[in-house]
Amino acid sequence: MRNGSNCCGPKQWSREGARGSRGMLGREFEQLVSEFLPVLEGVSGRGFSGRSGWSVPWDIVETTTGYELMIDLPGVAPENVQVEFNDGVLSVSGQRPAPEQVEGRQVHRNERRWGNFQRSVKLPEVDGERISAEFKHGVLLIVAPKLAAATSRKIEVKLG
Repeated sequence: MRNGSNCCGPKQWSREGARGSRGMLGREFEQLVSEFLPVLEGVSGRGFSGRSGWSVPWDIVETTTGYELMIDLPGVAPENVQVEFNDGVLSVSGQRPAPEQVEGRQVHRNERRWGNFQRSVKLPEVDGERISAEFKHGVLLIVAPKLAAATSRKIEVKLG
C-alpha cells in the first residue's frame, strides 16, 4: 500500500479522540494514567498509593437485593487486605509484598505489580451492618445488601 493510506502507516490520533471521547483510546489512556500516577481524590474507582503500587481489577454487579464486588487479588494474603464501609463508601486496600531478591537468580522481566493498592466506590442505600467479605482462590467477594425498602401496608386499627 502507498503512504498515507489507512492500512499500514503510523496511526494518527486526534486530541479530540484522546480527551473528549470515552472510546477505546480514552479508556486506554485512563488505564495508563491510573497505573502510573497516584490518584489525588479521596474516593476513586481506581488508583494506588506509592510508587510501586498497582491497581486491582474488580467487577461490581447490582442485584435486586444488593451489590456484589469481585476483586482479583492473586498473591495477596487475606490478612493483608482491609475492607471498610464509611459514609456510604466501600473501600478495599491492602498490599502485595515485593518479590524476594535471591542470590543466584536474575530477573529478566517483571510485569506483575506489587506494593500497596486501594479502591473505593460509593454504594447507595447499602446496609453497612450486613456487608460480608470472603476470600477464595485469590478472589475477594464482597456482598453488600441493600437496605430493606419501606413498603406500603394497611394498618388495622384496633379498639383498646
